[in-house]
Amino acid sequence: MMSPLVYFNVHLIGPGEYGRPYVYTEEDNKRKSFGYLGNGFNAHVSDKISVERALPDTRDQPCKDRLYPSRLPNVSVIIPFHNEHWSTLLRTVHGVIGRTPPHLLGEVILVDDFSSKENCGRPLNEYMATFPQVRILRMKQREGLIRARLRGVEVARGNVLVFMDAHCEVNVNWLPPLLEPISVSMTTVTIPTIDVIDHATFEYKEQQGGPMRGVFDWQLNYKRIPVLDGRGRKVRPTLPFSTPVMPGGVFAIDKEFFHHLGGYDSGLEIWGGEQFELSFKIWQCGGVLQEVPCSRVGHVFRKFSPYATDNDVLQILKNYMRVAEVWMDDYRQYYYKRMLRGPKNFTNFDLGDLSSQKALRQRLGCRDFGWFMREVASDLVKHYPLQDPDILQQGRIQSVGTGLCLDSDGLNSEDPVVLRRCRDRQGAFGLTKTYPNQNFTYTGLKEIEITDRHLCFDVDSLSREKTLVFLTCHGEGGNQMWEYHKVTGLLRHLVSKLCIAVDNGSYQPTMMPCDYSSESQQWIFIS
Repeated sequence: MMSPLVYFNVHLIGPGEYGRPYVYTEEDNKRKSFGYLGNGFNAHVSDKISVERALPDTRDQPCKDRLYPSRLPNVSVIIPFHNEHWSTLLRTVHGVIGRTPPHLLGEVILVDDFSSKENCGRPLNEYMATFPQVRILRMKQREGLIRARLRGVEVARGNVLVFMDAHCEVNVNWLPPLLEPISVSMTTVTIPTIDVIDHATFEYKEQQGGPMRGVFDWQLNYKRIPVLDGRGRKVRPTLPFSTPVMPGGVFAIDKEFFHHLGGYDSGLEIWGGEQFELSFKIWQCGGVLQEVPCSRVGHVFRKFSPYATDNDVLQILKNYMRVAEVWMDDYRQYYYKRMLRGPKNFTNFDLGDLSSQKALRQRLGCRDFGWFMREVASDLVKHYPLQDPDILQQGRIQSVGTGLCLDSDGLNSEDPVVLRRCRDRQGAFGLTKTYPNQNFTYTGLKEIEITDRHLCFDVDSLSREKTLVFLTCHGEGGNQMWEYHKVTGLLRHLVSKLCIAVDNGSYQPTMMPCDYSSESQQWIFIS
């Protein structure tokens, strides 16, 4: 007979508790599309889960055993939002208040970037009125993430600023590990190890690979690479370690040091590029950026951006170009080389006045980007070489048997590879050559990657069916090596010796023993 305790655990725990994935009902499936509208994640599922749910402790054991000083600086947690969904915003705030030592939490500043959703107005004011730690600031027009954060800084009273996105869940004892390095040196900036909150099920899980160094490819996409010991072996650190760049969603910085660095470049608009600008500035102007594995914060990685418009895309590109011009010196040529692939013409871009930022860099005596690459990010070029590998094939990958094209449900690691109708060329301002989920590059490293996204075909060897998925390209061969035969059309996986085929029942890609006579295994690259 099942004990009462076990019965309680199995049957009475609420949905999503302990970070478990939400289990869809038939009614949930009907509302799935509605839940994603305007959010980029399933808001319907989020509403089913408590805003004070329990989470799994994803820290390694040495972190759980470690003690921290009782005297640490207090913080202002700054959370900008624009039309954030009600339950994800509340879950962020409840987590910060409930899992932060009260003597360290000076205040939570919510900065409303001109939201139009009704719940973001009076209902939010009334709800937060019961929390004396919370202040709400209202922007009078849409300013974007960067200026909303700066507005929060203007009124912050804490010694340390903690910036946080509005769809996060902080984990056990998340703050003291972030503050300890800053208490030792005010020029140290810290970031937590970011865990993943699934956009569909809201499952809370450790990010693949655990703590890793933050770097970038030469299109300035944020990437992660392993931490190595002195012998070049991969290690799983528990102590803080240096990281070249931050992802930008959550970080802690001494308020005085933030002002010393000039804050964010005031010429950056909306969002985009600010994490690289601040990361380069920290390192090149006398600071240190560290990831802290004993601090864990979950983040909802959206399936798509619900707010981006064509104008936003153009402005984000200007932001990145502005960062490259001010901070990257001669290395900016590698960014421009990657960015200018395809039918683009940005020679007449107005990036605004750069003189004040260049003067700031000179006044602070900042180092050049070559120093940054040698001393901070020397391992970057092993994973993201300055020169591209040879391109053997490029375009959409079409099934000869069905006429459908390989595609992805999203552009995230671990998304499955699927088959869909082939999409025609499109793109605002010439920014994309084809529909991005169907634009593939077969390289001289024998990788098949989503062009410019650094996600590669991989095979989940633990699944019985050897599922075809996307994983971050690692450049080390193994499960990401493929052989494409132009004559037979086979896409052969070199480790398993299996070929990509179309399943006759589901009309979705699967892995099968190679058969060059079967149309279900024949593929062609089309422009």
